[in-house]
Amino acid sequence: EAAVRMFEVLGLEDGDSDGAFEEVETFDSDDLWPSKAFVLVHNGEAGREVSVWIGGEYEGVDDVEDDELCQQFATAARDRICEELNMVA
Repeated sequence: EAAVRMFEVLGLEDGDSDGAFEEVETFDSDDLWPSKAFVLVHNGEAGREVSVWIGGEYEGVDDVEDDELCQQFATAARDRICEELNMVA
């Protein structure tokens, strides 16, 4: 399994837990578009770690400058991807 997997967030808005994801097979930092959000799953020696990246122009969060809204979105995205990949959040 790849050391890092990246998933584009599709349809997950403002903490709604019914979102979907599309895996990006080949990626680099050029794929982190400001109008999108992504979840990265790192497979390391200590287990899996999930990171959420929210672009500055992403419309799935009402105000990307609001830390609380971004945290809610990131938590929902993390929980949902963990569910899809059968991981513990």
